[in-house]
Amino acid sequence: MQPPNHCANLPRHRAPWRLRLDGGTVAAREALFTGLNERIRDVRQAPDGSIDLGTDGAAGRIQRVQRAA
Repeated sequence: MQPPNHCANLPRHRAPWRLRLDGGTVAAREALFTGLNERIRDVRQAPDGSIDLGTDGAAGRIQRVQRAA
């Protein structure tokens, strides 16, 4: 599966980023899930709003992330 055209030239990182925008400018950024110590291969949002992360560690796993209650 190829990334969308707007992502084709972005560097690959080990973690997804949370970006805070101010108008059209990135005002702050934060790397997420850095404690996994595995490369995140895929990120998908589930219909319930949770986030599924697919990793490629030795055990290759899928983790579901939900907001704290």
